[in-house]
Amino acid sequence: MPYLIKKLQVYSKKILSYLNNAFACTIAANIIGIVGIYLASQDLQISLKESILSPMPAWGTIILVLLLMVDIRLKSQSNSQNTSVKPKIDFIENGDLKWKVRLYPDGKFIIDDIPFCAEHDKFLYYDERGIYICFDAIRKDCKSHLIKKDYSGRIEYINALAEQKYRNI
Repeated sequence: MPYLIKKLQVYSKKILSYLNNAFACTIAANIIGIVGIYLASQDLQISLKESILSPMPAWGTIILVLLLMVDIRLKSQSNSQNTSVKPKIDFIENGDLKWKVRLYPDGKFIIDDIPFCAEHDKFLYYDERGIYICFDAIRKDCKSHLIKKDYSGRIEYINALAEQKYRNI
């Protein structure tokens, strides 16, 4: 029994010395970090003060103001164009599925990633088995489904159909 007590005393001393060293290292790292941040902020404060107080040429100010005005104008034009364009909605049916297509006046189109059930007009949902199925498949006898491994081939086919159908608008 005394042997066990001596072993416990030796191990406890080692653990306490390790914890003491870790605590000291943590405090030293915090002090070094705080001093480093303070010194870096002092350098930044001095360089910022010098750059603010230095004279800027008139042509530099004029160019900066003009560039700012052009940037604001371009951003406002792009925002107004994006909000005014409303896409036309169409659907492409393929078997027991249909895909929502948004058509834009410039000839572009976007096909939604998730198809609809053609019979129930509801989005398919992705279940844990890796299959897109209709919400009504549980309650009713709906056959609309799409297996994940067939998804990429089907979406490529729908893209080809959309290209053929909408590029001639």
